[in-house]
Amino acid sequence: EDRWGAGAPPPAAARLIVERAEGNPLFAEELTRHLVERGDAARLAGGAATAAEGEGALLPATLQELLLARVERLQEGSRAAAQVASVIGRRFSREVLRAASGIDADLTPRLRELEAHGLIFRQEAEGPEEYVFKHVLVQEAVYESLPGPRREELHQRVAEAIERLYAGRLGEWAEVLAHHYGRTSRLEKRVRYLVQAGEKGLRVYSLEEADQRFREAAALIDAHPG
Repeated sequence: EDRWGAGAPPPAAARLIVERAEGNPLFAEELTRHLVERGDAARLAGGAATAAEGEGALLPATLQELLLARVERLQEGSRAAAQVASVIGRRFSREVLRAASGIDADLTPRLRELEAHGLIFRQEAEGPEEYVFKHVLVQEAVYESLPGPRREELHQRVAEAIERLYAGRLGEWAEVLAHHYGRTSRLEKRVRYLVQAGEKGLRVYSLEEADQRFREAAALIDAHPG
């Protein structure tokens, strides 16, 4: 069934969405969802321009605000899962999310709520169960909302979770681990994994990438001697 109940949005609502979105399709989609989820679709369908103008004053002014407003409507557990997932990256596996979040309860209802709110979708693929944020801007909005100390804490927890889960093949995860440790105070770990990433590049004849990783490691050592 159409979310407006009868075809396209009414003119007053359509004008409001177009003006606020300024040509951004994702912003327009999120504005529409916001109005519907708040129960304003039926009222605006009455065609009252003054009602639409009133809504315009109350709508979030930016796409980031709009996305965060949707995240705030989640259950606390689902919101916490979204925050950890945003640190892992746009694509994340269920097993890394569980290990990094420390959530003892079943993740299934939390992931389902995130899917129901249009924040993530399941990636159909062989191997571990994976999910993807619907849009990189969704992941970035959640990530940027985290206070700096909390962000650093989660990066370290994600890195440590990967080390536990894939202890026998950390070389495959060297770039990812260097990324996460690079956002913590554990610079010695970042150097270690940058070197491993460089060695991996040499093995697969990716000389430019290997050179870049070694240079990053050397720059960190020079900047933090001892």
